[in-house]
Amino acid sequence: HFSNGLLIQWGNVTITPVANTPTAEVVTFPTSYTDAPVVLVTAYTTVPGTSVSGAAAANITTTKFDAYITRNGATNTGIMWVSIGYKA
Repeated sequence: HFSNGLLIQWGNVTITPVANTPTAEVVTFPTSYTDAPVVLVTAYTTVPGTSVSGAAAANITTTKFDAYITRNGATNTGIMWVSIGYKA
């Protein structure tokens, strides 16, 4: 947490996807934000574009977001995330 209110947080979550279906896991921020932050996600994978077709963040609030993974099988897949916003 910076003196100007900027708050950067990061982490990871493992999701067991339903094959060929965007599958979500709720991620709760360690510290809540004043306003909804920007959230960036990426999958831990060596098969992007073939087995893993996407990763996304949705339903972002001041306290949590939904991390999504889409994969052609049910292999556990890690998602790394970074959130950037303000804490008054």
